[in-house]
Parts: sequence; structure tokens; C-alpha cells
Amino acid sequence: MSTMMILPIDNEIADASELRRQKKLGFSLLEIVITLIVASILGAILVQLMGTAVQRSSEGLTQIGSAYALAAVMEEITSDYDSLIADDRANNTETALVQLRDNLENLGKYNDNGVTGTAKYVSFTDGGTLVTENAAEDTAALDTLKITLTLDNHTLTGLFTGR
Repeated sequence: MSTMMILPIDNEIADASELRRQKKLGFSLLEIVITLIVASILGAILVQLMGTAVQRSSEGLTQIGSAYALAAVMEEITSDYDSLIADDRANNTETALVQLRDNLENLGKYNDNGVTGTAKYVSFTDGGTLVTENAAEDTAALDTLKITLTLDNHTLTGLFTGR
């Protein structure tokens, strides 16, 4: 028995189909260039979006830092107020608000982070409505000191009474 091989009738047809099969396995240069162009455009858009997001990401930390600095200064002022009120009670005097206002005018005592502050005497009605706001030292009728601290775009206000 003899074995017989079947050969293609035309070797050129077999070579052409083999070439087409090999050609389908890869990408053409045009496809690669178009893919690179699209990827570079998308990359440029992504860099623009991420660049502004990264820049703005520090804003939250800055705001927290400012709020913390204001709270720390207000805590110092409150601590001084507590000790001045205790001295007033011990000595039977009413100078705590005047001394607190003088301390605030010399803000160097509290100013270690660029905090600025103002102090005004205020008066309220029995219903809680603000009647008078005065920066003068006429404390006879005004028994509440309003202290406002400012740093960057943040403001913190505290009210201190002499009673």
C-alpha cells in the first residue's frame, strides 16, 4: 500500500493564503500611529484635569490650618479671660474686660500665626438684639466684649461678659 499526499494544485494560492493569515496576526503602522495620537490627546486632557485637582487638593488643609490657628488663639484669650475673672472675684473688682481688651490690642501676645483681632464693647436688649457696638472704653453701660479674630478668609467671634 502506498501513501499518497495531496498537494495543492497551485502553490501560489497556498502561499497567498499563508501571507493573509500572517498579515492578520499584527497591526499595521497606520493603526499604531492613530492609536498613539488618540492616547496622547487623552493623556493631555487627563494631565490638565489632574493638574488642577492636585493644585486645589491643598486648599482643604490650608483652611483647616487657618481654623485651627484661630481656635488656638481664641483658646488662649478664653484662658486669660478665665484667670482675669477669677482675679476680679478674688479682689472684688470689675477690670477683666478692660484688661482682656488691652491684651488684645497688644496682639503680639496672641499673634504667632498672622491672626488679627478687634475688640468692641457691645450691649444687647433683654430679647437678645444687638443695641450698641462701640470700640470706645465707655464700659459703664456695656458689659460684654466682642472679640473678632481673622486669618486669611476665616473669622472667629467670641463674646465675653464682665459678670
